[in-house]
Amino acid sequence: MRQIGLWQVRTDGPAKLRPSGVELEAYLEDWIERDPSLLQQGLVIVGRQVAVEGGRLDLLGLDPQGRWAVIEIKSGQIRRETIAQALDYASCIAAMEREALYAKVADYLQRRGSSLDALFEEYGGQADDPGELRDVVMYVVGTGRAPGLERMIDYLSRAHGVPVVLVSYEVFETAEGQRILVRELTDVEAKGAAVESPRPELEDLRAKAKRAGFGESFDLLLEAARRHNLYPRPYKWSLMVTPSENRARMLFTATVRPKSDGLLRVYVWPEAFAQFYSVAEEEAASLLGRAGWQKMTVEDVKAFVANLDRLLGSVAVENG
Repeated sequence: MRQIGLWQVRTDGPAKLRPSGVELEAYLEDWIERDPSLLQQGLVIVGRQVAVEGGRLDLLGLDPQGRWAVIEIKSGQIRRETIAQALDYASCIAAMEREALYAKVADYLQRRGSSLDALFEEYGGQADDPGELRDVVMYVVGTGRAPGLERMIDYLSRAHGVPVVLVSYEVFETAEGQRILVRELTDVEAKGAAVESPRPELEDLRAKAKRAGFGESFDLLLEAARRHNLYPRPYKWSLMVTPSENRARMLFTATVRPKSDGLLRVYVWPEAFAQFYSVAEEEAASLLGRAGWQKMTVEDVKAFVANLDRLLGSVAVENG
């Protein structure tokens, strides 16, 4: 059983923070809807309380890797039946007819001045391929977790390729009454041992990039990742580059799905560079760009890679 301890560093020494009595589960759905980075940077919410055959899923989103994100939030501990419920929802989203799914999120997005087509074109998402199951990742959220869950999702990930991310939160309180939200995230898919190159899925992604007209840009980003000992984590239509020490933490993601303007979409997260390397977030942002999606030509990619070389050329990894 996990026990998280937090101490506030004061002039007279560390002071242990006590757990807060706030009913956290009553707020999580609202908080995550307003700020999806509580789960993952770059995540976009496209629906809330979406009715599917298996019931009503709490939140539905799109992640920077172009996958649909099923977000199931439970009061109290995450249990085995919570994983089963999320799997049911994910299977519904993966197999639902395109028109039916798009209709379910249309009103939600319209109220926010957007649409799926606009998100797909502007950012890293992708329209559906006819006859193929959608890529779906599951976020299972709670205020604790029952024993044995990591073994369960490890099996789902390694044996069946089902991506499940466990996210649990706790709230602590300082002596002055300030509350601190603590997140614990387990991404089993990201904890695997290194895989020797070339990897078939990576080569497949390179071929897609070449067909889309992004071949040179993709190879430049891939070579830069390898040059700086970063981990290139391929998905169906995107490449997420992470620190080798923690493959759940995105540094940047490039999507190779063809776009009408012919520009490559790259999502950059300067904060992650500051967390893992001896650089300031402002320095990373000034060289690589602010957090968010960028549209790049080949020349833009060359400049991005040159700035990445400047940023990481003489730094060391700080933590894992």
